[in-house]
Amino acid sequence: MDSGTMAQWAAVFVSVTFSLAAMVLAWINRRSDKIEAVEATCDALDKRLATVETEVKHLPNVDLVHELQLTMAEMRGEMKTLLARVEPIKAISERLQNWALEGHAK
Repeated sequence: MDSGTMAQWAAVFVSVTFSLAAMVLAWINRRSDKIEAVEATCDALDKRLATVETEVKHLPNVDLVHELQLTMAEMRGEMKTLLARVEPIKAISERLQNWALEGHAK
């Protein structure tokens, strides 16, 4: 091979090498853009998760809900007892009101 042919082959080799390098760099950049998009999505999800965890901390747990249920059942029973005790007083009040309306009160 003479020096002219070698120079032509060297030029072809260099241009092919640069073309391949450009393609590899473009592929890497495209991948890094995708990676950045995934990282941004992960950051957004982390923020949302932190918000949810903060809100969940304020919610009652199973034991507290059970305790509330028991307390409400106890209060329901006490209210029934009070209603039973108030019924006679209500009847007396109605009789007194009727008696007063009939003109017996002076």
